[in-house]
Amino acid sequence: MLTTYRLSRGDLNALATGRGQAAVVQRLRAAELSKHRILLTALMREAARTNTVEYASILVPAYRLLAEVENRHGQVVRSLLAAPQFGAWVSHCVRRLTAAEPVGGQLDTAPLCIDLGQLAVFACTAAFRAGYAFELAVPLRQGSLTFPNFGTAYPGAASAWEWGRVCLDARGARINSPVSTVRIPSAAARPAMTDDAWRGIWRLAADSAGLRFEVTLDDRDPFLNCYGGTRVVVSEAELFSWRRILARAWSVLAGEHRPIAAMIASVMRTLVPLAKPSPTRSASSTAASAFGAIALSLPDDALTMAESLAHEFHHAILGAATDLTPMIGAGAEVLTYAPWRDDARPAGALLQGAYAHYGMARFWRQQRRHKGTAAAQLRASVEFARWRELVTQAAEVLADSGVLTVDGSELVAALRAELRSWPSAEVPDAACEYVGDLNVDHRVRWRLRHLCPDSETIDSLAAAWRRGARPPIALPAIDAAVQRGSMPAVADNIRSYLLMLRYRDPE
Repeated sequence: MLTTYRLSRGDLNALATGRGQAAVVQRLRAAELSKHRILLTALMREAARTNTVEYASILVPAYRLLAEVENRHGQVVRSLLAAPQFGAWVSHCVRRLTAAEPVGGQLDTAPLCIDLGQLAVFACTAAFRAGYAFELAVPLRQGSLTFPNFGTAYPGAASAWEWGRVCLDARGARINSPVSTVRIPSAAARPAMTDDAWRGIWRLAADSAGLRFEVTLDDRDPFLNCYGGTRVVVSEAELFSWRRILARAWSVLAGEHRPIAAMIASVMRTLVPLAKPSPTRSASSTAASAFGAIALSLPDDALTMAESLAHEFHHAILGAATDLTPMIGAGAEVLTYAPWRDDARPAGALLQGAYAHYGMARFWRQQRRHKGTAAAQLRASVEFARWRELVTQAAEVLADSGVLTVDGSELVAALRAELRSWPSAEVPDAACEYVGDLNVDHRVRWRLRHLCPDSETIDSLAAAWRRGARPPIALPAIDAAVQRGSMPAVADNIRSYLLMLRYRDPE
């Protein structure tokens, strides 16, 4: 069943204030499932029109098995279709079928038939969970096959792209490749690991204050390699660190930020582990096609993990909202300054960043009320004051940009009203000094990298300076174009990192 839904003004206000947000989030979850079903329908129709051989031999048998399982075990299939792995796969395949040019990016360059064959893998996974007997051809990637949210089999293969067969009968589940047969553990057993032929997916769980958070740590699914950063494989030893930091972060969220924690627990189903860009930087990201997944490097501490979950949750929610209603109209390609990025950003990305960093400001505003150590209080004050100031600036730029749709204007207006309503709580002088240093440092570096002033004006200013004359134009009035520019090297950001360390790790 498809769910049709349009955001109301009250919904946009709830997203901006947090009041009534949980109900909107649940409707957005339903809308994302509908989006996945619509994309699957579009995939089947486009493949039938343009790729009749693959449609008949690959997609139809898989679709038929999926439909048979859904007729008997509807919730099993609904859960699978709502998964971020399914969203990432179906979005990728629709792009491949409809793109005028080949789809690039981090996803591997598998033959189209191998990518389309992933529908069979989803159908097999649903049948496993339902205990529904079947036999089906499946694609092998480098001799392996990853079943979403379940595990990876390694039957081997003679070449990079081959086909095997998976079956479930009275003798159990198994996969046959041209090289070997691998027995697949019972789906009900949820095995964690492990031998040379089978690796179960890592599962993380945390309980605090009566609230439970369960996610998979997915370092194998081929279609979740879509975040720009380098995905890493997590060893059993590294898994301990992930579980330890997540447990501590969840204690912070469930104890001090319960409303947002409950929404995170209801939406987020998968963490995708990324490599740290450098020893001094961490990474986190969401993808519009993979609602319910967060990609991140292992944070250094629990507060950073908690902040990252809150931040990326807001990205995911706004992404789902913009699937239902456009927030940006004409002129969206114009580049501007985003005070949390080193590159120049279009309006849509600025809105996404403003909303996600607004989530961080809310997080640190609440965290300031927690009576921790003096160092923890200082960090919370700096983070709160910094993000409140920068989100306010970005919201003003968006409001004056002329590129927002009616709904985009409603959301930004509600954000600005909410920020103004926060009491101007006293922020320590030391925190204000840190905020000023950080913000000036970032803005100056960005302007040096991305602003290109009008060359004729610069020539006339230089000539006036050489003559000892007054400037022929007021300096703030100089026209300057924004250039995309490249991302700076890590070494170029070392001053910002040191400024941050002054309050995060003074010793």
